[in-house]
Amino acid sequence: MKAVLFDAYGTLASITDPRRPYRQVINEARRRGTELPGDVASHVMASPLTLSELASQLHVPTEALHHAERDLETEVASITLYPETLATLEALQARGLKLGVCSNLAAPYAAPLLKVLPPLDAYLWSFEVGAIKPQPQIFEAACQALGCSPVEVLMVGDSLQADVDGARAAGLHAAWLTREGDHGDLQSLDELLQ
Repeated sequence: MKAVLFDAYGTLASITDPRRPYRQVINEARRRGTELPGDVASHVMASPLTLSELASQLHVPTEALHHAERDLETEVASITLYPETLATLEALQARGLKLGVCSNLAAPYAAPLLKVLPPLDAYLWSFEVGAIKPQPQIFEAACQALGCSPVEVLMVGDSLQADVDGARAAGLHAAWLTREGDHGDLQSLDELLQ
């Protein structure tokens, strides 16, 4: 193994006060009878849409948008790393491994995460790549950014389908992190150090 990729939320960090502002905007559009694109959640994560741009596309009124924007501010202010994240990343870097983040997320969630993480070798955000996990394009882009072949990379994440099955289908190794329960490969990031 030459590199380790991590999912962001649910793996490295958590949102301790979830408000789901994008879902609020989508639900408001549904309530108003707006016709939504096929998989609107995937659309949001595969493009650099701000909350206000999404609300505009879905014809959501200003008052509902302002409420969702306040909730977005609350949500990103509550982002925190899991207790073992920094020490695990530093130990893996000390072993000479390249590290990266590969995550499905809406654009406003990347910058707050970058503020709390140490510098890593690569950051692959679905909204920049234009593909979401489990699509192979995002894993291919991650391997290219790390300068590694897929067989040299381990993907660690909390979603069996997106992080594990998607990574394996793209030729990477994968470990399923389940912080609650013992049905995954890992229950904590520091188990990577054993």
